[in-house]
Amino acid sequence: MSSADSILKLVKTAYATTPSFNQTTFFGVPHNYKDIKTLRDLLEINYKYQPVKNQLRQNLITKIKNKENPFIGIIGFDDTVIPAIKRALLAGHDILFVGHIGQGKTKLAELISENLLSPIPIVEGTLTNDIPTEMPYTHLVELLNGNAIEKLLPEFYVSKDCEEIIKNNGLDTKIKWLDGKQRYRYILATPDISVKDLVGQIDVVKIIKKGIEVFDIDSYSPGYLLQARYGILCLDELPVLDPRKQVTLLSVLQEGRFTTGAYPVFFKPDVKIIATANPIDYTHSGKIIEQQAKNVEGKKESSIEAMHQLKQQAMMMKEALLKGRLNEIGEILDFGFQQKRKMAEGISNSLMEDIYETAKESGASGGKISGAGGGGFMIFYCPGNTKYAVMQSLEKFGGKTRNYQFVEHGLTTWTI
Repeated sequence: MSSADSILKLVKTAYATTPSFNQTTFFGVPHNYKDIKTLRDLLEINYKYQPVKNQLRQNLITKIKNKENPFIGIIGFDDTVIPAIKRALLAGHDILFVGHIGQGKTKLAELISENLLSPIPIVEGTLTNDIPTEMPYTHLVELLNGNAIEKLLPEFYVSKDCEEIIKNNGLDTKIKWLDGKQRYRYILATPDISVKDLVGQIDVVKIIKKGIEVFDIDSYSPGYLLQARYGILCLDELPVLDPRKQVTLLSVLQEGRFTTGAYPVFFKPDVKIIATANPIDYTHSGKIIEQQAKNVEGKKESSIEAMHQLKQQAMMMKEALLKGRLNEIGEILDFGFQQKRKMAEGISNSLMEDIYETAKESGASGGKISGAGGGGFMIFYCPGNTKYAVMQSLEKFGGKTRNYQFVEHGLTTWTI
């Protein structure tokens, strides 16, 4: 049998046959994985890569069965956060941790990667954690025979560096096993992080130095997403990123792949995204509350006076209700709205002001902003038959009218 035929048989058998090894305590990993040091060794045991979500799920199940704690060092969350994390990992979800500074959000992400990711075999010397058996078997056969790959689909499997290493070393290509800790990438979200930092970019320096075409795969420099390939990307303080950059992550979260600019290749990083957020930054209301607190601490007179007037509003409302003067409710709401605006910037904006004034011009005597700070719902008091005129006048803003009812016991919540 010729060398080419032997390579073809070895590769086809490895791809088509179930793994022929005993598993370690980590899911999908040979018991003697540290002895597997070449591509030949890897193919001979019919190794199959297991996706990140399967690694996390199966390793967590093993830990639970063996009564082992993968979250050692995390104290006080046994009945709250930890059960929720377990459910998320078992369901294969990405995770967003919301908590104040110092509550162990990034530590949890580190522990998940360190204790629940299985070691994986990569071609030694590759930046994008290239697993040779993750490319189509025809590609691997061509490389082992020293030939260039004819790519029919615009999908990234392994880097150009990986291809050259396999072409030059064949079955003796060195394999390195990366544990979960080595596949953990941490990013502190700052305003200066760009979309290119996340998805990578065409590197002009590479084009000039190597004399390659602009859209040659060798011109691509990987971003954080591909550097975290087959691992976990921890994005700390997610809300600091502006919405455009956050949207960049959507294709990874929804479809498991991304592109970069006009580059005619799509990438499948198989990465689990764990993001963190401080509740003050995560919600618009949090920012407003923080500003209100600063105004009071700084003894800003207009804000402090507005607080006193809002207390007075509550007394005015109580008196109007007890004496049956319901038509005064709208005027009292309007009084409260004017005072609330003085508490901090961001409580209202030009659009909400326009909506509010349009409602008043159509017959409402007052109203209130309610919801997640900066507007969620707007409530208007409409005396007599003015309700329908107000509803009609607000249609141009695209809002929807919602029915409501009064209840005796206040807000009711429940947990699913």
